[in-house]
Amino acid sequence: MKVTTFLAARAARTHRRAWAAVFAALAVTSLLLGALALTLASAGLGHPRVARYAAAPLVVAGDQYTRFTATPWGSEPRTTEAGLTERVRVPAAALGVVRKVPGVRAAVADAGFPVGRAGRAAVGRPWTAARLAPRAVRDGRAPRGAHEVVVGGAARVGARTVLRVRGADTAYTVVGVADGPRDAVYFTEGEARRLAGHPGSLDAIGVLARPGVATEELAARVRAALDAAGARSVGPRADGDAAGLRVLTGNGRGAAEFLDAAPARVGLLELLGSVAATVVLTALLVVSSTVVQALRQRAGELGLLRAVGATPRQVRGVVGKEVGRVAVGAALVGAVGAVPAFLALRGVLDARGALPAGLELPLPPWLWSAPLVGAAVTVLMARLAAVFAGAGAAKLRPAEALHEAAPGTARKVTGLVLLLAGVSSAGTAALQSGAAAGAAAGAAAVTMVSACALLGPWIADGAMRVLGAPLRRYCGPAGHLAAANCRAAARRSGAALTPVVLVTAFIGVQLSAGATLTTRGRRRPARRCGPVSRYGRTAGCRPVPWSGSAACQGCGRRRTWCPARWYWPGARPASPGSTGCRSSASPRSG
Repeated sequence: MKVTTFLAARAARTHRRAWAAVFAALAVTSLLLGALALTLASAGLGHPRVARYAAAPLVVAGDQYTRFTATPWGSEPRTTEAGLTERVRVPAAALGVVRKVPGVRAAVADAGFPVGRAGRAAVGRPWTAARLAPRAVRDGRAPRGAHEVVVGGAARVGARTVLRVRGADTAYTVVGVADGPRDAVYFTEGEARRLAGHPGSLDAIGVLARPGVATEELAARVRAALDAAGARSVGPRADGDAAGLRVLTGNGRGAAEFLDAAPARVGLLELLGSVAATVVLTALLVVSSTVVQALRQRAGELGLLRAVGATPRQVRGVVGKEVGRVAVGAALVGAVGAVPAFLALRGVLDARGALPAGLELPLPPWLWSAPLVGAAVTVLMARLAAVFAGAGAAKLRPAEALHEAAPGTARKVTGLVLLLAGVSSAGTAALQSGAAAGAAAGAAAVTMVSACALLGPWIADGAMRVLGAPLRRYCGPAGHLAAANCRAAARRSGAALTPVVLVTAFIGVQLSAGATLTTRGRRRPARRCGPVSRYGRTAGCRPVPWSGSAACQGCGRRRTWCPARWYWPGARPASPGSTGCRSSASPRSG
């Protein structure tokens, strides 16, 4: 056995209390990283659930992503892409194009619309689209007349039911009961097209292939046919946005049904990535501080090793192996606890509405090894902390290790500069709004925590000057010894403050910054134009009849107006006095 290995093993058993804080910090770090690794990997593999189009190998749908190219001042043109959660429809003419493609057995049009049934929300669809799921009638028959329906769930064939569609109540006869969800109501194709309210467009087109035709080959044919016909998504788009139709296969077919799943998945990945980066940074600083604190408590022992002839390399080896032994055990404990932590995190995301109903987060068997990745990252961080801490311990001369070294002037000056920068950033965050305030808040947290770490000895000394008198007066001999020890070992006391300040600051910023910015954003329109009405514009905005544009008498900003919404200048109504606008501009609430 090597000398360093022997010394590391003996020191780890002898100084259990000194390494207890390091073990706890590493175990919590491994647990958090393992849970986040599982969540990130599951979200990365996530996809919208395939339900309505499970029997169709191909689905033709509108482009649910919009693209806009702008040229910021002094920069190159940039193209931004964003997901749309409102339905982008397919032109009805594309149905005939798809039916003529070789290898297509059937192309089925689908158009859904909201229906009220017995006080509950349901979805109305044409019965011809039920074969895409597939859904079959288990009792009764298919609808044949305009006032006949097939419903999902439990119902009596021949009963009369009142359905609310487009604000009107109409009585229908239940002629069949289909398997599948209870919120489905099937009409005849003509009646569904009339109730949907957009006769020139469809929600999607389900494509059924002939026997022996490969899905990839058929998808390429359909794609080529649509491009040759010039088929585009229905609705206005920004300049340069082609807005072509999508041909979806495999798990991508669910995107035609659950429109908010893809944008929610992107937002979830961004959120989890930000939290994971914060956890890694916080854990690295906390682990470094606890390792340095553990080694400073043994400065005399390390100095004795140097006095009896131990080389700096041997001291670094002892420190590294001690930290490694503690880190491996703590990382494995955290990895075991990462699984229930992941399940709890997923439950919280479900309960808070962060995961839409149609988003599936798969968990293949190999994914359960993700906590081992978090454990490996934890061990790596511990080794890096040991390298820096061991380098400082190895440089100490034997005589220097027996007393507390005073912090240098350069450290004090650097800490004061960072403190001033942090205060300035905090002031900017308080005075600004939007993205600038968010960036300034994050910069203030980082700089002020770094300043606290550098100025820790002076902060501890000042605190003991203030708190030392009550300790000596009311705590007896123990208070005298505590006050004297803290002032004599100011660097060690300052190092103990850093993890507490760091965790408190980062948790405060993560938990409060987003809510603060959201609340601020909600209040600003209300102050300009008054309370927001349910139609999207504010009660203080008083529109005038169509005359090309209108000025809000509440905020003075000019808008182009239609009876439905306010629009930015450039919007044009279909005709004077009409109820709709045809414009490439995006609607904005007043």
